[in-house]
Amino acid sequence: LDTDILTDSSSSTTFEELHHTLSLTLPHTRDVETPIATFAPIHYESKYSYPLLIWLHGDASNEHELRHVVPRGSIRNYVAVAPRGTWSDPRRRGVYGWRQSVEAIESAESRIADCIAIAQRKFNIHSKRIFVIGHGSGGTMALRVGWNQPHRYAGVVSINGPLPTRLSPLRNVNEVRQI
Repeated sequence: LDTDILTDSSSSTTFEELHHTLSLTLPHTRDVETPIATFAPIHYESKYSYPLLIWLHGDASNEHELRHVVPRGSIRNYVAVAPRGTWSDPRRRGVYGWRQSVEAIESAESRIADCIAIAQRKFNIHSKRIFVIGHGSGGTMALRVGWNQPHRYAGVVSINGPLPTRLSPLRNVNEVRQI
């Protein structure tokens, strides 16, 4: 995985300079280019271990939603990445979402794992401070991913995403209680 194409954010000072969109062929996507958006904090310090926020966009959106979400909070003290959804709307170009099938969940978990690996290669990420956050269908997927692998995440947030009900989402309920 070639992460040299990521722009060095250590000297960035504006939001536009900190936000990048990459089109990479991720290892788990079967030779399909999967764009991700990245964000590095203003005044990035390479010796500080940053929390990582993984943003899962809602339906009828894409990874660029990160650009609209990040400035509403702090632009300091965390790194963020946003993969593109696993489902493409065939009627509308550039519109993606997160379906709740077994295949889509596995694909989302793989995309998220790839995003974590990319962020860890480029930035100093604290491995115990990785959070999955999503909106709408991305929120539902964030819950699924976090509940499927609770040992990997410090927390999971769903904003206006329905609770998953199919495919045994709480099979790891005892471990989920720990995050």
